[in-house]
Amino acid sequence: MRASRYLFLIPLSLLLGGGAVSGRNQAPTPDLTGQRVLVTTFSNTAGDPNTDWIGEGIREAVSTRMSDIAAVTLVTGSASMTNVDRLELARQTAAEWIIHGAYQIVGPRIRITVRMTEAATGTVVRQTRVDGRREELFTLQDRILPALGLEPPVTSSRERPPENSVSTHAASPPIDPVGLKATGHERSAPVGSGGKPPFVAGTAAPPILPATMARDETGQTTVRAVRLSDSLNLDGELDEAVYGSIDPISDFIQYEPVPGISPTEKTEVWLFFDDTHFYISARCWHSLPESDWIANEMRRDNFNLLRNEHFGFMLDTFYDRRNGIIVNITPLGGRMDGEVANERNWNGDWNPIWNVRTSRFDGGGTLEAEIPFKSLRYRPGRNQVWGIQLRRNLQSKNEIAYLTPLDRGLGGSAIFQVSQAATLVGVEAPTSNRLVEIKPYVIGDVNTLATSVPGLSNELSGTAGLDVVKIGVTENLTADFTINTDFAQVEADEQQVNLTRFSLFFPEKREFFLENQGVFGFGGGGSQGSLGGSAETPVLFYSRQIGLSSGQGVPITGGGRLTGRTGRFSLGLLNIQTGEESTANALSTNFTVARIKRDVLR
Repeated sequence: MRASRYLFLIPLSLLLGGGAVSGRNQAPTPDLTGQRVLVTTFSNTAGDPNTDWIGEGIREAVSTRMSDIAAVTLVTGSASMTNVDRLELARQTAAEWIIHGAYQIVGPRIRITVRMTEAATGTVVRQTRVDGRREELFTLQDRILPALGLEPPVTSSRERPPENSVSTHAASPPIDPVGLKATGHERSAPVGSGGKPPFVAGTAAPPILPATMARDETGQTTVRAVRLSDSLNLDGELDEAVYGSIDPISDFIQYEPVPGISPTEKTEVWLFFDDTHFYISARCWHSLPESDWIANEMRRDNFNLLRNEHFGFMLDTFYDRRNGIIVNITPLGGRMDGEVANERNWNGDWNPIWNVRTSRFDGGGTLEAEIPFKSLRYRPGRNQVWGIQLRRNLQSKNEIAYLTPLDRGLGGSAIFQVSQAATLVGVEAPTSNRLVEIKPYVIGDVNTLATSVPGLSNELSGTAGLDVVKIGVTENLTADFTINTDFAQVEADEQQVNLTRFSLFFPEKREFFLENQGVFGFGGGGSQGSLGGSAETPVLFYSRQIGLSSGQGVPITGGGRLTGRTGRFSLGLLNIQTGEESTANALSTNFTVARIKRDVLR
């Protein structure tokens, strides 16, 4: 037989499950005699290019031993191929089975994870892992097929496997690549460490495609995003082939009126991504006719939108279990977006660039939303672990359902419970997609005044500046600059009637101050748009004081701002220089604010 040899990398998130695999629930070992098998190059979990040769060596060892019992085919492929592409490749080569896996090196030890997939159904029928020391690599390679049940186990004294080196029946804890030993729902992935964990200990094991959702006996939920080979046609129709080949995320849990039971209407969600965008698609079933739906709001960020039928999601892109972005979408395409900080401070004036389209089908409504990776901030590294929450509001039935159980005492702000969100794996974010936004302005005017002495005739004047220059320093640090700021495009404050002796609180709406505003929010319930806390606690920093004096505007000469996360630290640095304003009796002033927060324990 003539075999062609190529390199095939499989995304790590498709390969490593939630720790050890129990052999008790695996399918019987198939008879591979005379059948065709794809053996693919094992992917490198750690991502160190100096050890890429190990994946090729494991494939060679497995295919050589497989050639005694089956027709082995080595198949070409790329790291960006999805599981669907791999199954199609198996069909084209008439292969009945696929053997694939990954290896992970932590210090002196190595773990090899192996799966055997039935090509016709995409079902993983056998899965196992082999653990040992790195210098035992060649011995460990020979134990892969016995561990899958495809060969008799090695019994010679020279090749006797070390204790616990092969696990097909008893679960053992997964390798902890960053040395974190916390367990339970609060366990989070390393922030800013540059590591690439495929999942987090204490959560449900990641689902294996075409499944995209897994929930364990404790209620922990893990969902998977799928890479698209072709971009979506953003029309809200959900008519692309990928919707039929990938299982949706479903099985929401009712929050109101009866917590814990299944909702009365079904919701199906798909999470996709490509090199530039993250996509969320939903099919929202509704038994009532469209005329009975409550959907009458189109004003962006208006709180009346929450009293409409809507689908919402929260993304914790740093997986810090406290902060995230929240988006709500109505059947009419109305949208509400903003940031939540520390599970309580809401910033609804944060308006990133993203797009959504809605549509209808016989049983309800559908939507497709796309968010550019440039609009998101996340930890460095290609393989991401995020937190995610999904919400379905059936206003016509006074019913709310979430993907995971939440504390009912928080009412409409329950989605702020970032710590109780599901875990999202599989996202491969771009590592060099730097954000650059520049918003210049030019103002000109002409004056004619015949009655003045001397008279004015067509006198020209004007000014120019930069309201915002936004630069993505890294994936998780953003710098903002402003020069000769005008802020003329900022929306007007909402009218308020003051019947007290205290000053009114007006939320910050100037774009320069908005991103990561929660980093500077410290103090009482009115702090930077907070929806929680005590109003009696003083607000230590109120950005609306900058550029105003005695109710009059003060010119801003320039300023800079750096916000984001680095490692376990949240960082906020701001410096603004204002000019003189004689009518307001304001002197030239420099404002400097710095805040650093560090994660403690879990």
